Amino acid sequence: MTNHAEVDNPGHTMEQEPKVVSTVLSHESFRDLWGIAVLENGTICVADRGNHCIWSIDPTSDEVSAFAGVPGAPGYHEYSNRLARFNCPIGLAVLGSRLFVADAKNNRIRSINNGIVSTVAGNGIGKEEDGECLTEAQFKYPCGIAVRDNESILVSSNFGRTIREINVEEKQVRTLARASLWWQLPASHGVETLQEMGQDYNELEFDPPQLAVGTDGCAYVIEQKIEKKFIKKIIDQKVATMRTDFIRGFNKLSGVATDLDGNVYFCGRSNDICMCREEDNVQRVLCKTETKDYPHHLFFDKKSGYLYFTTSSSVHKIFLGRLSKPLWDTKLSNALSKLINNKDMCAAEDFAVFIIEGERLEVIAKSILCIRSEYFNFLLSGERPRPILIKDATYESFHAVITFLITGSLDFDDYCDHVLDIYVLADRFLIHSLCYHSLLFLAKRMSVEDALECLSLAHNYNFGDLKRVCSNLIVENFSGEKALEYLSLAETYELSYLRKTLLDLVVQNYKTVHFRGGLGNLSTEILEELRTRLS
Repeated sequence: MTNHAEVDNPGHTMEQEPKVVSTVLSHESFRDLWGIAVLENGTICVADRGNHCIWSIDPTSDEVSAFAGVPGAPGYHEYSNRLARFNCPIGLAVLGSRLFVADAKNNRIRSINNGIVSTVAGNGIGKEEDGECLTEAQFKYPCGIAVRDNESILVSSNFGRTIREINVEEKQVRTLARASLWWQLPASHGVETLQEMGQDYNELEFDPPQLAVGTDGCAYVIEQKIEKKFIKKIIDQKVATMRTDFIRGFNKLSGVATDLDGNVYFCGRSNDICMCREEDNVQRVLCKTETKDYPHHLFFDKKSGYLYFTTSSSVHKIFLGRLSKPLWDTKLSNALSKLINNKDMCAAEDFAVFIIEGERLEVIAKSILCIRSEYFNFLLSGERPRPILIKDATYESFHAVITFLITGSLDFDDYCDHVLDIYVLADRFLIHSLCYHSLLFLAKRMSVEDALECLSLAHNYNFGDLKRVCSNLIVENFSGEKALEYLSLAETYELSYLRKTLLDLVVQNYKTVHFRGGLGNLSTEILEELRTRLS
């Protein structure tokens, strides 16, 4: 378990929320990792500023490979991943299957999609100019990057000291905010005039700050003065300081991220990972990492519920296993707006009837289901017989899914005995936000015995996220009495992370492990490894 350290912040209260930091991978090829993102298939991508490339990490085998760029070969080249060249890539952001890269010394924003690398914006000239993406727009050492739901890209620039927006559809770049000093965003409204003052390029390049986008579409960035640090929130072209007073305990800040509940996380040249909320004045310490190097950039994976962070040579993660607020889907208003003047929807009889376990469920607003879920759009399109029979689902769990899709909210306490079924249906219907929150609720309420039972389901349906939640719970509640039983299950369900971690714990705590009667269920490979490590 990691230890907590209180931040010297008079007038603020601390909530002690122990979080376990687990190392995803430390690899000899890594030189200077910064940006991190997780693709739809679970692949972890990291930007290596020192090697001028993007690495990929397979989450199941921990295999590391060059995802894009040639390690150790800086330059600028487009087309295929293997032929492409980067020069000091720093920030990463993901949208669907596309990975966006802030290619700092090439002064460009790049895109990686289906094995092809292309330039989204920037003509390579190191200045700050708005205009058409590829011809007029210019960036000066872009380092932070984030993507909004409307597919616009936000970019922070170290040397240019700006926050810019790239409208991908219109192929235009505009400035949202400009700082008067390096790493300092103005607290007033609008875009301010740049004042050429006190620039230290070497220091600027050392700790490139990150940029994050909340569920409300607002940008969150770091204001870094010598004596004070703030989290700034940018609403279109208006800049405001979050209510959190100012951040103490950090010499420099480098990483910022947001989750689906609106919490903001930050890190820097302190080994603390901290969190703050806009509605209160509290700086909470999630954990104090035990890494040799301080955390660089953060990334919150909405699907798995993990907060990832990089150091120079390693990748780590923290599971945020709690629900801080009721579940509200901020995309609901956008979805409902599609009902206005939608001839296809208005022409149809706007209701659907489902039969689940012999019970009838009627939904008046069929159009909302079609807009909110591709699965239901396919299910309810065309001439389909009514009522529609839903198999392999309980009435309560299906009712919960429909409630979420129609209202955008769900009180899990009303369905506490059916949350696992809700998770299975949410995965089946491709409702990722409901998957995520179901998983958080399960992690909050799950016992070790529940985790052992869930492993079978997770293995049969290949629920990687559920496997990780169960594995983490088993590790956190390690028992010498049950160690060999857990080790046998890890082998049965092909859980390489759990197997490796349990082997380490067995070796470290061998005096408390009950070896008699438990060795017979282990494979020859594990027995041989135990003998070697314990001898």
